Order: sequence, then structure tokens, then C-alpha cells
Amino acid sequence: MSSQNSRLKKKKLIFQENDTTTRYKRKTNLIIFFITLGAIVATIAPFLHIPFDKASTTKIFGFKNARVFFYSLGMPVTILLSALIMSYSSNFISIKLIRKVIQNVSIVFLSIALYYLIWTFTAYSSKDWNPLLYYFTCLIASFFIGSLINKYLKFIGTIPRKYVNVRNNIPALDKKIKTVNDIAKIMPSNDNTITYKAMVDVTGDKLNYIVSEIKKELNDEKK
Repeated sequence: MSSQNSRLKKKKLIFQENDTTTRYKRKTNLIIFFITLGAIVATIAPFLHIPFDKASTTKIFGFKNARVFFYSLGMPVTILLSALIMSYSSNFISIKLIRKVIQNVSIVFLSIALYYLIWTFTAYSSKDWNPLLYYFTCLIASFFIGSLINKYLKFIGTIPRKYVNVRNNIPALDKKIKTVNDIAKIMPSNDNTITYKAMVDVTGDKLNYIVSEIKKELNDEKK
């Protein structure tokens, strides 16, 4: 009966682990999809102006025509999307110092992109502002928004990184539990060792229970 229960528990744990792996792969594929989509848009953005007519005189946001407007918009969009990808992807770098440096560089790129985006959409109204105040406000706003975006990406990227770290450590923990259980099995059952054998056996069971609970949490996370 005990052997049958043990086999059932083992099957349940294997099923949970497989289900967790499937969910993990699904989330990873979704992240890869959005990063790839962002990279494609970033690549196309500088060329968005090409289909528009050079001779058009229809103004848009103060620019001469749509072609000039999209020409001004293209490169900032490329920098912005590249910075977003860099900022989010840096969460998965295990070396803390390199991760922080890349996140700080991302803030700079985000700020530059946002500055030019703000300028692109507000340049037509800049005549109503004091030039010094206008450019100073654009700089402060772009840096502030860039920092907020970077913090948000850091926040949403921390959970998957911790998830990956926990998931990667489970196999090593499983091996240690197996070692503890194997020790309990080979220990002789006599008056001198029975107490130690019981302690080792209980420790193995407790560790096994803890790991199964962790797997369950990973499986249920954001269901």
C-alpha cells in the first residue's frame, strides 16, 4: 500500500512538473513573440516615410507634409523600441553589475527617444513657449517618463527571472532529497540507529513535500 502511494505521488509530481514546464515554455514563447515584433517594427520605422508623396503640402503636426513627419518620427521609434527590448531583456542577465549597467543605458536611450517623440508632436506649438523653458521641460519630461518605464519593465521582469531561478534549482534539490531518502533506506534498523533512521526518513519526506508545494505554486502562478 505504501509503495502504491509512493508511485502515485511520484506520478503526480511528474505531471505537475510537466505542466509547469509547458506553462513556462508558453510564457517564454509569448515574450519572444513580443520582442521579435518590437524588433521588426523598430527595423521598419525609419522607412515609414517612403510611401508618402514628397510634393504634398498637407501639414501634419506643424511639419510640411506626412513624409517629413514620418521621417522625423521613424528613428525615435526605432530607438524607443530598441531601448524597451534592452531594458526588459536585461532582467534575465544573472550578473547583477552588468544588468544594472544595461538598465542605466536603457534609461538614457529611452530618454533620448522620448525627447524626440515629444518634440515631434509638440514642435508646432513650441513658438508659444520660451525656447529655454520648452527644451528644459522636454528634457525633464523625457527623463522622468524614461525612468518610470524602465522601473516598470524591471518590476514585471523580476517575476519571470525569479521563476526561472526557482525552476532551475528544483532538479538539484530533487537529487539531494533522493540522496536523503536513499540514506534512510540503507540505514540498518536496530536500537542504535532507529532514531537517526527515523529522523533522516522524516527529513526526506518533509523536503519532498516542500518541493512538491513549490512545484504546485509554480504551476498555479498566474493561471
